[in-house]
Amino acid sequence: MRTELVLDALDMAVAARGGGIAGTIMHSDRGTQYTAAIMKQACERYELRRSRGD
Repeated sequence: MRTELVLDALDMAVAARGGGIAGTIMHSDRGTQYTAAIMKQACERYELRRSRGD
């Protein structure tokens, strides 16, 4: 799975919720698409709290 695909899905989810998602916890596995620096930046931009499983 490409990081861009995950970012597009995140953008669509935020838009569907009207942008008010600050403080929401986004849980993922430790795949490279979720640990990429660009994903960290997107989470910071949307004020998402990141949580990763083992």
